[in-house]
Amino acid sequence: MCFQPMASLGGLLYNRFTTGFGRFGLSFQQILEQLVAGVRGATGALLIESDGEAVAWYSSEQADRLRLRGAYVAVVLRACQESALELGMGSISNLFISYEGAGFLAYEVGSGYFLVLELNAASNMAEALHRMAPFITRIRKEIEA
Repeated sequence: MCFQPMASLGGLLYNRFTTGFGRFGLSFQQILEQLVAGVRGATGALLIESDGEAVAWYSSEQADRLRLRGAYVAVVLRACQESALELGMGSISNLFISYEGAGFLAYEVGSGYFLVLELNAASNMAEALHRMAPFITRIRKEIEA
């Protein structure tokens, strides 16, 4: 597995090129960059597998920190989903977690993938969730293709 930096609009775009993801990685990167640009206070976005492995990401700040925190968010969301099912509470599709000066909004996009959006402390979480909706639809279409 290798990571290849790509040019972007003032941030860092990355894509994990593997046999399984090479056919649609660039499209995910474009979607993530557009998502960050379209949500006030967003500083990064990731597409993550359920085990926490980042498939594609975009960050306007620290990409390594974003990937590390995003992995923890995905693991916590998966644990919450499993616990809710065991307790008969139904399904959980999204989760908001706050860290030091940042918040993370994670949303299950299907097939074992999560879209994670990093927000600064001044962001409006409800607005971010609303603005994520069309991007979630686009990612689901890419995964299903």
